[in-house]
Amino acid sequence: MKKQKLDLWYEIASINAPISGIRLSESEVKASENILHFNRKRHWVIARLQAKKMLLNLVELDGFYDTDISILSLKKGAKPIIQISNHLLENIEISLSHSYPYSLVALSKYPISVDIEHFIDAPSSEFMRCYYSYFENKHIQSLNLDQQKIARTLLWGLKECYLKLNANLSIQDFNSFDISINTKMETLYSSLNNFSMVTFDLVINEKTYLAKSWVHFMNYLAIIMHKEV
Repeated sequence: MKKQKLDLWYEIASINAPISGIRLSESEVKASENILHFNRKRHWVIARLQAKKMLLNLVELDGFYDTDISILSLKKGAKPIIQISNHLLENIEISLSHSYPYSLVALSKYPISVDIEHFIDAPSSEFMRCYYSYFENKHIQSLNLDQQKIARTLLWGLKECYLKLNANLSIQDFNSFDISINTKMETLYSSLNNFSMVTFDLVINEKTYLAKSWVHFMNYLAIIMHKEV
């Protein structure tokens, strides 16, 4: 099995655009049967089909086929891993995220996390207190309405990504840490508002992470994040 070096590869798939020629493995079919919500199952399936399509285009898997590849979590809530005929595919990390009707899929040789979110519009003050730190709330309140929507969604997505890289945390920990973005925020918000992709670094709990973000089809924000190496 010859592996191609992967720095970063990502795609956004839609459940309204079926992926032909790629199939689930027996293990994936069995796992999908436990997902009862119709659209959630469609997201689950389309993300794995998209990931397999990307993987088959990027890595030479001599003698193996799409049905030999399984992208599964070993336990509920755990990050997914890639297996080829029940053997872990090493040195390639995967991260998945869903927001109807889209799924964001990323592959990398580094630990990586992704999130795609519909823009968060005017949540309650209780929501803001529960999920954003005191300093994050102060920052958001200092912005105009368009910037507030971008800031809320960006910070939420970065927190989701941080959780995926730190399995010991949960959504209840969202307001327990601050995200410090090392760039001019006004420029960052302006770029996202103009549908430009932005790349920046940020600090959480004294650790530096690298991220990129962009607006997808007007109403969605996509984020990719990994720890600085």
